[in-house]
Amino acid sequence: MQHVLRVQRLHPPQACLPRQALPRSAGLGLRLPHEEITLEPESRHLASMGLAITTPQGYYGCVVPCNSLALRRGGIEAGVVYSHYLEEVKVAIHGTRSQHLRCTQGDQTAQQICEWIGVPAIQEGDSLQPTQKPGDFESTGCAVWVHDLAKPDSQRGKSLLMGQETPTLY
Repeated sequence: MQHVLRVQRLHPPQACLPRQALPRSAGLGLRLPHEEITLEPESRHLASMGLAITTPQGYYGCVVPCNSLALRRGGIEAGVVYSHYLEEVKVAIHGTRSQHLRCTQGDQTAQQICEWIGVPAIQEGDSLQPTQKPGDFESTGCAVWVHDLAKPDSQRGKSLLMGQETPTLY
């Protein structure tokens, strides 16, 4: 069964259909349809995408930042597009630095990732089972590794959380 993202252009012909930049890209690019925006430093603007998007049943659209906007010193507020939402998709863009941020027609401002919704049954209880965790606030004590595949195995990664210089390779 093929899952279909249904899209309606509300402002044709300027509204750009979401598109996948590369075959393995997770997100579908959302582009500014018709307006030019210049944001003052540290300001926000709610930008219309000119589209209504309905995600497939059992999925939702997660609207997330894209690197191209971040490189120009801007960002967006992440959002959710549910399958029953039929209104125009809008993206809250914000300037993050001391310089003006300029976005023009066709600029990718965000991307939508379609994610499956797994809604579990809810069961109330008198208490919850404690977990075994060695650290403080929500910490599992697990290391985060940064891998450099160009280096030999013994020098490939570096732990960011545990302070260990040599990774454990599994």
